[in-house]
Amino acid sequence: MICWLPLLNVAAAQQPPPQTLVRPPTPVAPAEPWSPPLSPEELGPDPERDLLEISRGGALILTLPQAPLAVSVTRPDVATATATAIPEVLLIQGRQLGTTDMIVVFPGGRLQAWDISVARDLGPLKRTLEQISGR
Repeated sequence: MICWLPLLNVAAAQQPPPQTLVRPPTPVAPAEPWSPPLSPEELGPDPERDLLEISRGGALILTLPQAPLAVSVTRPDVATATATAIPEVLLIQGRQLGTTDMIVVFPGGRLQAWDISVARDLGPLKRTLEQISGR
């Protein structure tokens, strides 16, 4: 009669259990120090806003002194501001009759605001009136 006995690996039984490998934490770049937003006194007095006049369906190119961090138009149904391939240049388009504001945020927290007025293009009417009146 044959008897099967399981073979025991005595060497394996004497080894310590496997250890779980723990990865060291990934280094993280230190965050920039937080700074509070600029107060109205630090911003200075509200400067005279420039007025951008655009005809409905028209557009104009606005060249800024430096690339903005953010641009916001309060009524995008009236006018839109679109970034171009040149970071300092915005394309302002008149969509419908009305007025709106555009706020641009520059590095360092400096703000600049424009009033935008979208009106009818009266150029063709003026030319017709000049032709009729003989001027």
